[in-house]
Amino acid sequence: MAAVVVWHLDAEWLPSGFAGVDVFFVISGYLMTRSLLRSDLRSSDLLDFWARRCRRILPAATVVILATVALGWFLLPASGRVALSTHALWSSVYLENWRLAHDATDYLASLEPPSPFQHFWSLAVEEQFYLLWPVLLMAAAALAARLAQPRVLVAAIAITSVVASSALWSVLLGSHDPAGSYFVTTTRLWQLALGGLVAVLPALRSAHAARAVSAAGAVALAAGLVMLPSDLPYPGWIAWWPTLATALVVWAASAGELPGVGAIIRSPLVQRLGDISYSLYLWHWPVAVLLNPYHRPIELPSVHSLVVLGISLALAALTWRFVEQPFRQTTPDRPWSSMRGGLVLACCCLFLAVAVSGAGRLVAPYALQPQGYEGPPDQLLGATAIPAGATAADMPLDVPARFLPAPADIAAALPESYGEGCHADVATVVPRACDWGRGDRVIAVVGDSHAAQWLPAVQQIGESRGLRVVSLTKSNCPLTDSTPALASGGGAYHQCSAWNRAVMDRLLEDPPSLVLTSNADFDLWIDGSAVDGAADETAVAAGMASAWRELEDAGVDVVVVRDTPAPSFAIGACVANEATRLERCAIDRALALSGAGRGQQLALQREPRATAIDLNEHICDADRCPAVIGGAVVYRDRGHLTSTYVSTLTGALEQELDRVALLPARS
Repeated sequence: MAAVVVWHLDAEWLPSGFAGVDVFFVISGYLMTRSLLRSDLRSSDLLDFWARRCRRILPAATVVILATVALGWFLLPASGRVALSTHALWSSVYLENWRLAHDATDYLASLEPPSPFQHFWSLAVEEQFYLLWPVLLMAAAALAARLAQPRVLVAAIAITSVVASSALWSVLLGSHDPAGSYFVTTTRLWQLALGGLVAVLPALRSAHAARAVSAAGAVALAAGLVMLPSDLPYPGWIAWWPTLATALVVWAASAGELPGVGAIIRSPLVQRLGDISYSLYLWHWPVAVLLNPYHRPIELPSVHSLVVLGISLALAALTWRFVEQPFRQTTPDRPWSSMRGGLVLACCCLFLAVAVSGAGRLVAPYALQPQGYEGPPDQLLGATAIPAGATAADMPLDVPARFLPAPADIAAALPESYGEGCHADVATVVPRACDWGRGDRVIAVVGDSHAAQWLPAVQQIGESRGLRVVSLTKSNCPLTDSTPALASGGGAYHQCSAWNRAVMDRLLEDPPSLVLTSNADFDLWIDGSAVDGAADETAVAAGMASAWRELEDAGVDVVVVRDTPAPSFAIGACVANEATRLERCAIDRALALSGAGRGQQLALQREPRATAIDLNEHICDADRCPAVIGGAVVYRDRGHLTSTYVSTLTGALEQELDRVALLPARS
């Protein structure tokens, strides 16, 4: 678990530390299978197995769930209490992985601050495995008896079939839903099952062979934790690297103690870390989230990260001493020692965690507004509050705590296209347009969510100028002839390419007068791998310029709005929790605009007929970008402006379009 902890604290230190979960799955599958095959696999053996697992896992997990809900209620933004209680509830019943898989397909949810229960997804997978695996092995034992075959042989065949089918499914689902496939049990079962397969393999008889296999596996595993490609769907075929490497080490170790390895394992430090590893895993992520409620970037080594690590280690040691150890002891005087007692303990833990989480979920919607929020302003000015000819520099950072949207509504300050279902998700390839207004001339808003965020202003312009406004937007999908790469190692974004081609055909068949587009920073998929946009800005520009050129050749004016600042933290949560100290939520302009509009300037040089508009002077000054301007919250999350603030930019956008003579006279 050390790799996962380091990765959570600073991914730059261990870029592939997430593969530590793969190691955990293989070892868990091995230990559980070996334990089960040593029993007779009767019904009583299964109940005893489940009782022992409950004593081992549930008490400590329940303590962490209860403590995190209680502390999170006060330390995290009030607007996040619904999410806090919801994830606590799913974690309490060990289904958090399925909840996260659902949220991973929701682009808006992916921009929210992480849940302090996010790490419970791996525990959920493990618990589901513990319920399924004994039943599978018992069925294999029954079949072996019926066929008069060795039980281990039939078990090996059954386990191999699970490995093959689950591994294949992880590849197939990863190509369709790379974000969700990371969490679901069906794509992870093969890793646990591979550990089970090692448990039924004959042990290596040669000490020399065991040392060679162990060394090869250890080297491959160490390399994997640093060098795993991050641009491929996971767990797909690439997950075989750390998984198989771990399986080789475990198989070699099953032959007996390996020279050198035993001394390391017996060292006091390793022994102590091993003792508290489960509790450390439980505590480290809630501590990291609770001490960093706005998810600001942190790094190792830093005072903050060392404080997180120190508190996590202390809580882990206390939990191991006062929770894990007492409940793992099975002396006759302890009521949970028996099989029935262990199962009753499980029911009590589940009931307590569900009751507290469920109560929080019921109350949370009525406790969303933080103390200090004084309500909406008397007059909502937003960007219009900036003096003519000035910039956001003239707006004070420390403003009265009267603003809109209200803290509980910031994340919901979306363009109408989201509510009407025409802003497409990642999987959609067939465009569905929204349109507003009537008129012969049409403005089409095309691109990703950073193009869609301009709809409130464009709609108001359309209404005042007698234009029809059409929206054709899709999450993470810029208007380009290139193939973007999906975020977080999701592979090629072919759905975006298909969408863009369909959108382009539609625009060329019935050309609008004007296409307004913008886009967030994105990576490209080139020759089978993801290429960082910063590393190949020329390729980014070429794809966008090609798409713009096709429209300009058809007589369609193209307006490119430079991308807006992207906060590096959960600024909406900051505003929700710092209503009276909004200066804490201001962001550094240079950092926020570091990737904004990457490739756009080069693309405009390639296609000079397209028109560039930059409205960021109405959002930032030379040094910083306020979180609230003129009573309007500027950002709804770490990537987008609120629809409220965009509405107040209508005049500025309209003035720019008039400047380049792209709008008709007012109707």
